[in-house]
Amino acid sequence: MTVDHARLQIILDLPLGQQILGVIRKAGGEARYVGGIVRDVLIGRDLPDALDIDMAMTLRPDAAQKTLEDAGLKVIPTGIDHGTITVLDRRNPMQKVELTTLRADLDTDGRHATVAFTDDWHGDAARRDFTINSLYLDAEGRLFDPFGGEGDLVAGWVRFIGDAGQRIAEDYLRILRFFRFQAVFGQGEPDPEAMRAIRANAANLDLISGERQAMELAKLLPLGASSGLKALVDAGVDRVLTPWGFQIEALAALASLPRALPLPVCYAALVSAEAMPALQNRLRLPVKLRKQMKALARPFAHDVTASPPSWQQAAWREQSAPIAGGFAIGESLAWRYGVIEARQTRRVSEAVFNRLYDWQPPVFPLRGADLKSAGMTAGEAIGDALDRLEAIWVDSDFTFSRDDLLARL
Repeated sequence: MTVDHARLQIILDLPLGQQILGVIRKAGGEARYVGGIVRDVLIGRDLPDALDIDMAMTLRPDAAQKTLEDAGLKVIPTGIDHGTITVLDRRNPMQKVELTTLRADLDTDGRHATVAFTDDWHGDAARRDFTINSLYLDAEGRLFDPFGGEGDLVAGWVRFIGDAGQRIAEDYLRILRFFRFQAVFGQGEPDPEAMRAIRANAANLDLISGERQAMELAKLLPLGASSGLKALVDAGVDRVLTPWGFQIEALAALASLPRALPLPVCYAALVSAEAMPALQNRLRLPVKLRKQMKALARPFAHDVTASPPSWQQAAWREQSAPIAGGFAIGESLAWRYGVIEARQTRRVSEAVFNRLYDWQPPVFPLRGADLKSAGMTAGEAIGDALDRLEAIWVDSDFTFSRDDLLARL
């Protein structure tokens, strides 16, 4: 991985950031960009339209809020007790800045921290998680890198700042964050010190809310059978999340398909049927996601992998219970096929998957009104007749027209 310092000008040209830097300086303080935006621009990543920017500052949060509001900026005290305010760009609602006063941890319990405000940039950097997240950029374009984060970024080395065990004990969610960052930025084997500390502390994930764990997994799992997920399994963290562990080979089979992996597909492939309820409850997954997982794991009653034209007839008969939440019918069938095959055989036919994914169900040419026009009276008989005629239409490989079907009424 390479870095390009010239690209840092992209950050300095952001209008909202420029305004904040100027206002804080005029008030006698200093602000710097920190973390993800600096790291990502250095390695050539494009900035998204919806941009959440992190900045650190020497001003106290209440003083900064008043100063910025006096300058005409919209400020929300999102975490003012912990030193964080959010500054919004009225001209571009897609961008916002989280501005946090430099801090030192006085006390931590693995979930929350009691902090004290400080003016020490090095001390603020020392309390962060990874070296690659402790990069600061000041208003003059100078990079502040107290822990060698740039070198680690180039080397693809995800490393905790200082003692890995201490960093993890400050917030046990950093265990899952490590695997996500390993998946995105890691090259080669994960840091041995980090892995030892994670194994020693993995059971303490129980102290973290299921919702917070699920938020981290939602960022990691769609990356597929990544180096981060493999490291998670190697460290035994999957056995902490569910006693049955993860079926990483099943996810790897799905990741080989040329499609982005939806989160419910990842969960449905990774855990067995007996493990699914326990994981859902632990992570407190929403009802919609639970229903999607259950639908994806439901075996087929008809052979959707059969030769033409019978596969389409099977697909039609299986489409009556599509996966909820934005999945088209063909997409539902394809991912369901993929999950079942990946679980059972660890292989998925790309040809069958694509055939199902691209399938556009034909439109049944009859309605109840057609049968009434043909002389039938309203009632259960119409529904029964429609079901019988639909079965005839499917057996015809969807070729019978409205008139053909009415002739069989």
